[in-house]
Amino acid sequence: MGNETVEAVRRAGVVGAGGAGFPTYVKLGSQVQDVIVNGAECEPLLRTDPYLLRSHPEQVLRGLEIAMQATGAQRGYVAVKAKHAETVAGLEQAVRGEKGVTVFPLDDFYPAGDEHVLVREVLGRTVPEGGLPTQAGVLVQNVQTLINVAAAVDLDAPVLDKWVTVNGWVRRPTTVRVAVGTPVVEMLSLAGGPRGEDFAVIEGGPMTGRVVADLQQPVTRVTGGLIVLPREHKVISLKTRPVELELRLAASVCCGCQECTFMCPRNLLGHHLHPHKITKQLPLAVPNSGTYLEAFLCSQCSVCDLYACPMGLSPKRLFAHVRAELVRAGAKNPNQGRAAQPHPYVTARHLPIPRLIARLGLKEYDVPAKLEEEPYRPRRVTIPLLMGAGAPAEPVVAVGERVKRGQVVGAHRPDRLGVSVHASIGGVVEAVTLQAVVIGSGE
Repeated sequence: MGNETVEAVRRAGVVGAGGAGFPTYVKLGSQVQDVIVNGAECEPLLRTDPYLLRSHPEQVLRGLEIAMQATGAQRGYVAVKAKHAETVAGLEQAVRGEKGVTVFPLDDFYPAGDEHVLVREVLGRTVPEGGLPTQAGVLVQNVQTLINVAAAVDLDAPVLDKWVTVNGWVRRPTTVRVAVGTPVVEMLSLAGGPRGEDFAVIEGGPMTGRVVADLQQPVTRVTGGLIVLPREHKVISLKTRPVELELRLAASVCCGCQECTFMCPRNLLGHHLHPHKITKQLPLAVPNSGTYLEAFLCSQCSVCDLYACPMGLSPKRLFAHVRAELVRAGAKNPNQGRAAQPHPYVTARHLPIPRLIARLGLKEYDVPAKLEEEPYRPRRVTIPLLMGAGAPAEPVVAVGERVKRGQVVGAHRPDRLGVSVHASIGGVVEAVTLQAVVIGSGE
């Protein structure tokens, strides 16, 4: 079944739905001992994964079964936060009789959903520095990813829709299933619209997400959430601060308290990552040595800047700047595969979600975002040819061509990492570029 499964998942265009977008067919080609369903949803204000675990447990467990069979895993774990008591109870009922499958309740901390952190919490293993969970004998898969795996294998169905939470400064927070390619501006309308005119939108969660520059930007297979905040909110201000200003602030403001390093989730796992050093040592030119090479280990979780730093600095953004410079210079990660020993205080320094929400100034937005089962189909979609890691798909349709929902509009080359993309609505192709295919329903 392994090769047939991998081919079905590749054909369907399944990628990691949690944000990274790595092609799932590659991961299912691994051999591991354990598979973990990542239902942590550890970003503040996001709601999708626990909702889906409660409303679609059979599909998730079917995806888990397929993943275990493909990888030869003997054990499967559904990791979900214990605070979702109804979801946990439903899952425990659903897994009865499922051989080798266990529900694992997680504490409510950030970033519980980080793959390295999750592997340690569930199995007590440590992923090597710069490594992948498969190097610890574990495959980690997002909830929506496994739903898509089940649909690909059992129904030969491609990925056409995405569940997305729209929360924050909106009138009617919601979690809705929409066609891939739906514009962000229409997503805001589904949530009743922003509460005021001067707002900004974060794609993803408030910690790791990025500010949307164009509201016509489409929802992709990896869009996990859309968080609307007033434009003057401090989370927006920090995310939009120019990196040139960040460099100057680091050189002049850092007080050397090391709080960023004390709280760094990867440092707590024993990785040689010291955010406080980057703020003290970073010049305008980036040498290929020392602390600068630690940039390859940063997970960009934002604990250092949005929570730990008392001076409002952003070691995370400095690490991103350094990494880009190193990659441009052809540098490699020298820490790849190095064994790590977790810090003795790794559990004691867990960052509780309620405390994080309060520090971010998001308490008033921490409300339910009701799951809507009725799918939304816009009149026009923009299908990006790259929706995750790897090379973009190559367009195989022309302007004026009529396409059906589910039809391949961009094919990936077998000799490259990547996936094909499909029409999420039926209609007529209105535009084709090297970046995207635009389809209008004609209604």
